[in-house]
Amino acid sequence: MCQLMRCTFKKNFTTAKELSIGLVIQLKKNQESLYNQVEHGCNRFQALESHDDPWSKGHGRLEQRTCQVFDTSLMLKKWPEWKDVKRVIKVQRQRERLSMKRQCVTEISYYGSNLELSAKEFAKIIREHWWCENKNHYVKDTAFREDGTRKRVGAFNFAVLLSMALNILRINKSKNIRGDLYINTMNFDKMISMVNYL
Repeated sequence: MCQLMRCTFKKNFTTAKELSIGLVIQLKKNQESLYNQVEHGCNRFQALESHDDPWSKGHGRLEQRTCQVFDTSLMLKKWPEWKDVKRVIKVQRQRERLSMKRQCVTEISYYGSNLELSAKEFAKIIREHWWCENKNHYVKDTAFREDGTRKRVGAFNFAVLLSMALNILRINKSKNIRGDLYINTMNFDKMISMVNYL
């Protein structure tokens, strides 16, 4: 499994190079050798640049992020298969739950990129990715149970239908997707009226 994931990660960077597109990918612990090398490198080498986001408040917590950018020429020089990874980004998140007695939790994530951007630009790209994850993928999984589906035939068509249903609810200014799905299953006329609203 680890070998398969590693090949997929490499293939993404090879394809990005062929198509001349920028790529930022989070490193996972199942890419064990690369993850360990990057973690060790970030502790050993000096960051090229660092950017601190201001503390933000939301979802019952305070959060602050620090984004550091590292050059990979020394960090990955023993690993020629990762030559297309130009920058490693380390994102450290500090979170404090407002409902608890100031218990601070620190999380660290690592990303690889073929771009050579500033720490502030990488921080913005990573934040935008999480916005998409929270507003789209997370909602589809919790409201529609998308990750639990066992569809193998027509899975793409099913995913498109879920996206359409989510878009219809959002156009109708739904504030509780899961709740409105339940209401619509009990009232067919209401569901049709939402579609007719378009």
